[in-house]
Amino acid sequence: MQRPVPTPRARRASRALWTGASVLLLSATVFAATFQHSAEHVTDKSPEHVWKVLTAYDETCDKGCKYSRPSLVKVVKLSHQATPTRWYTWSHVGSTLKDAKYFTEVALVRKSEGHFTTVNRQLDGSDKALIESLESKTGLKHSPLFDGGSTKTSTSRRANRTVVSQVVTLETGAVVGLWAGRIREEMAKNVSATFRNIEK
Repeated sequence: MQRPVPTPRARRASRALWTGASVLLLSATVFAATFQHSAEHVTDKSPEHVWKVLTAYDETCDKGCKYSRPSLVKVVKLSHQATPTRWYTWSHVGSTLKDAKYFTEVALVRKSEGHFTTVNRQLDGSDKALIESLESKTGLKHSPLFDGGSTKTSTSRRANRTVVSQVVTLETGAVVGLWAGRIREEMAKNVSATFRNIEK
């Protein structure tokens, strides 16, 4: 049986469909990316005060808490496998992109004069066994918005003041990557909120 010859209109529709699909696939590839935001804050507060603010988990949320963090509903420190220099937290963030719940590893290195470096690293696909263990022990779920990410915070002395440096890194999948501008905006807002909290 002879196949019908497509009409010019059908050929145009087919080309448009394939073009649209190609653009979508290309966009997904282009926008899967790593975002980074870094900033520095100089304060008269001590490094001990800065550390106290960063770890005031039960006093930090979006609204109604002493310390503000945009979109944060709740963050808790977990006792499971905790040591003085390494522990885990669980966060619930009510983002407009997606309601996210995730575990984070907090690693602390103490330096002289009360200064420190700490890295908060969201658990990712390489931590599957650990995530399963934390979910089992705590009853909490790991459903993050981003594929991976970390926040590195360091303090140092400059004259008689404290310099606080933060570097935030986020790794996004293709769909989330389409919101590149919003992601950068939220990263900057979170770092600014941390610096404001330090001055309280």
